[in-house]
Amino acid sequence: MLPWTENFKLDAEAFDQQVQEAITGGYKNIYLMGTAGEGYALTDTQFKEVVSRFARLTVKPGLDPQIGIISLSMAQIIERISWSRDQGIKMFQISLPSWGALDAQEVLLFLRRFAARSLIAVFSTTTCRGPSISSRGRSIAGS
Repeated sequence: MLPWTENFKLDAEAFDQQVQEAITGGYKNIYLMGTAGEGYALTDTQFKEVVSRFARLTVKPGLDPQIGIISLSMAQIIERISWSRDQGIKMFQISLPSWGALDAQEVLLFLRRFAARSLIAVFSTTTCRGPSISSRGRSIAGS
């Protein structure tokens, strides 16, 4: 969970300490704003603040930071991934839109949007009807 102050601002000191404790504890794959996190509720300004602090601490040799991206807007998902990539983050988990279960064809269409932009991601398929589909970015482009 992201630490917030009483004024609903990121508690930067506590956040940095939590991330550093994970690194010091030997964690190499550090995942921020997972599917149970509050990433979906952050404004773009808050998202950028959190991700820039996270990237500063984790974009280093031997670490694999990952960001969870949850939104009902594909445009916002793409913008957040692109901005995060500019900070050095290369791994993402994208949750499928939550407005209803998608069939396999709809999931592939959704994933192709990212593959077409060479965005590399790990996709959460918990809202998919039909066969389970999991992939990393471009490998599904030709499907």
